[in-house]
Amino acid sequence: MLTLAGTYEDTLFSDTSCDTLLTLILEVTDFIEVERQATICAGESYPFNGELLTLAGTYEDTVFSATSCDTLLTLILEVGDLIEMERRDTICQGEGYPFNGILLTIPGIYLDTLPSEATCDTLLTLTLEVIDLVEIVRQDTICAGENYQFYDQILTMSGDYEAIVPSETSCDSLVTLMLTVNPSPDAILSPVDTVLCETAEPFLLSVITNDPGQILSYEWAPDFAILSNPPDVASVLIDPMESSSFSVVLTNQYNCQHTLATEFPREDCSKPCIPEEVFIPSGFTPNGDMVNDELCVRTTSESDPGEISMELTIYDRWGEVVFHTNTYGDCWDGTYKGAALPQDVYVYRLTLFCPGEEPEIRIGDVVLLR
Repeated sequence: MLTLAGTYEDTLFSDTSCDTLLTLILEVTDFIEVERQATICAGESYPFNGELLTLAGTYEDTVFSATSCDTLLTLILEVGDLIEMERRDTICQGEGYPFNGILLTIPGIYLDTLPSEATCDTLLTLTLEVIDLVEIVRQDTICAGENYQFYDQILTMSGDYEAIVPSETSCDSLVTLMLTVNPSPDAILSPVDTVLCETAEPFLLSVITNDPGQILSYEWAPDFAILSNPPDVASVLIDPMESSSFSVVLTNQYNCQHTLATEFPREDCSKPCIPEEVFIPSGFTPNGDMVNDELCVRTTSESDPGEISMELTIYDRWGEVVFHTNTYGDCWDGTYKGAALPQDVYVYRLTLFCPGEEPEIRIGDVVLLR
């Protein structure tokens, strides 16, 4: 068996012809050497020489050939580690975080492998933190009849209310409001909205309530028309000639206020300056029987006699004045200078006065009977 290169001779004998001299020139060719480099990622395998390689190293294999020299294949295998990436993130309670095809809502550590065609896969580790809502508790009070603006709600009743307040820079806030509605003073004014005469006298204006102890202060207005001192009481003396409008602000123990107001319009309550019903009787009998003993200017109206401005003069048949007065209510008793006058017909002149108008003069006669 020849293994070395060289020239070799051999004689081949023949029984039928001349022997043959065979000369062999033998060349010995080296193995075909092939070197290959390959890289796999951790967790992968590389098929080589009937095996699945998973470790980095240099591996050899002889590849036999029937037509040429065998091939010595050398494999240099590298195993690359996974690319490890760590991420930390934060969400707020009620939010979701998309990761590895699912929506995460619970804090924890989560893993995901990110495949790559150009490099080894990436092992992503996510540390997720879930922050609770910022909870704020607020207490407040209003008075009955008032409104309370609580974000997009208008509140008028006592109770606990919640609102989610969004934030662009942090987690949303859960605001809880504990609202108390305190009662306002419950009272009325007396009297109210009463028409008064132009010459009305001061009178009491009072706050009427079933629970006087609930009211801590009274603030009357206008102060220049309040005659009471001090003015911070439930009943005050007012001067309706100074003002026709009055109000009082009531404050209770909750510092709640309620304003009461009233108007006292004024009108001319006087009767006509010269009532049509003013008259003088046609006769009288001054005989001391206490019946029709005096001659008086009379009126059938309800006018206050003091409101009638007048002058009465009585003459006898010779034109002598026997009686004169300018006071309504002064009557003639049928005498003159203390002496009783005789039965006769007497003439009267009654002048009625009205400010700004011409006097009204009435002339007539009256019979004195005895």
